[in-house]
Amino acid sequence: MFEAKLSLCKQVGVMNVKGLRYLEDTVTVGCPVSYNVFAKSSLYSIQLEPDYNSSCTACSENGSYVIPFCSIDPSLLTCCGNGKCDGFETGISCPVDCQGDNFDLQELVLGSSDNEYTSSFQFSWTPKADMRGRKVYSCFLAKDTVSGTGAIFQKRAASTAPSFCFVFDVEKCSFCLGGGSTFERITRTFLFNHDWLLLYNSNPDVKNPDSIPAETRLVIGPTYTVKRGDTVMSIA
Repeated sequence: MFEAKLSLCKQVGVMNVKGLRYLEDTVTVGCPVSYNVFAKSSLYSIQLEPDYNSSCTACSENGSYVIPFCSIDPSLLTCCGNGKCDGFETGISCPVDCQGDNFDLQELVLGSSDNEYTSSFQFSWTPKADMRGRKVYSCFLAKDTVSGTGAIFQKRAASTAPSFCFVFDVEKCSFCLGGGSTFERITRTFLFNHDWLLLYNSNPDVKNPDSIPAETRLVIGPTYTVKRGDTVMSIA
C-alpha cells in the first residue's frame, strides 16, 4: 500500500485547488462542468475510476454524505434502490437509481517515469433536471496500474483518503438551455404553461425571447434583493 496524491484544476470558471480530498461546487441544471484531476505517485502509474455506491464520509466541512441502501432498511423513503434518483444520488453514487445520469471520465495522460508518475484525467458532467435543489456527490478511486489495488490509505485523514469526491450544490431556481429555445417553449415544458413574460422579465440579459443562446443560465421567477428590516411577509 502506498500513497497517491490527487489534485484538481477546474476547467469551467477560475479555480485551481490542490491537495484536497474533496471539492464542493455550485452547479446549474443543464450547464456542463469539466474538471481535470491529477494523480501522482512516487513509484507507479495511477488509474482513476468511478467509486460506485460509495459514501462520502468526512468529506465536507458540514459532515458526511451517506446514501443508505433500501435493501438494508426498507422503511427509508430516500435510499439507493427505490427506483428514484433522489437524495445525494448521482449515476456514480447510486447507478441503479440514476441510470440516465451521463458522466464522462477520460484519461488524458498516463503517469510514467518521464513525468514523475503524474496521471491526468478529465471528469465531465451535466446536472439533470431532477437534481435541481439537491446536494449530490460523486467519488473516484485511485488505483495503481500494476496490481489494480487501492493506491491511497483507506481511512480519511488530514491529507489522505480512499477516494476523491465532488460534492455539488445544484441550484434550485436556475437552469441552462440548449440552443434554439424560446421563453414560451420553456414555460410550456418546465413551468406548467406559466406566463412566459414573467420569465422574460426575470432575465433582462436575454435580448431575444425567441432565440436564446445555448447554455444560457436562466433565473426562474422574479428576483429580489433583501433590504434591512425586510420580513418574509413584507416581501411576499
